[in-house]
Amino acid sequence: MMDWKVIWEAHPDIFVARNWQECTEDRRKEWRLSPQFSYFMAGETALRVGIIACSGMAKEEEFLMAGMLWGNRLSNGAKTVIYFVASDFSPFFLNVMTKIGGNLTARAVYWREKLSPSLYLIPENSGLKSNIRYSLGEEKPDWVRWAQGLNPVAQQQLNVVKNFFKSLEHRRVRSELRPQQISFYWGNIEIAELKRRGKKFDLATKVKWEKDPNILRNFQKSGWVDASGSLNLELD
Repeated sequence: MMDWKVIWEAHPDIFVARNWQECTEDRRKEWRLSPQFSYFMAGETALRVGIIACSGMAKEEEFLMAGMLWGNRLSNGAKTVIYFVASDFSPFFLNVMTKIGGNLTARAVYWREKLSPSLYLIPENSGLKSNIRYSLGEEKPDWVRWAQGLNPVAQQQLNVVKNFFKSLEHRRVRSELRPQQISFYWGNIEIAELKRRGKKFDLATKVKWEKDPNILRNFQKSGWVDASGSLNLELD
């Protein structure tokens, strides 16, 4: 099940409100909201803000009508902004949104699950331009994608490194993948870093808590994969 609240909180610059609350099931039934969409609310008395999110394929007219109903239920006469969040919008849908007036303002937001960032606010009035293009973020790297471009030996070594740090998850160790590097954290402290070097990579420990470079060198270590296919124990 999609955890939409995590996505909203990770993109505070997209919306004009924060501290989102999901519409309860009882209220959805009371207001006769379509169960195929997710509904969230925020804002204040003077400006009410809502989100209607679609995680799969749906008929655009149903999505539009459900959003309009959700906005009118929230509004009750007050100014209201409704965000439609979906993986795609037709030019017709975007054009219809520009016709919405009165106390209700509608905005469209692209959702791209495999990109980072994953939300993209569509500029207003873009429904009039059927060939508009948007600059999307980088595709989120995973271990398989990160290994692409490495030589076969390095790919095998990367798998050893991945399994080593995965075995430390019970000790609150986690990994954060970026296109050119992978950082390993213990809680909020970065403990190791893997950097791409052409078709190979370097692995070394990180010591964020020590600022003296002489002391720092005593704690920093380079890691390697030995002939048995294990990560050297000194890095543990």
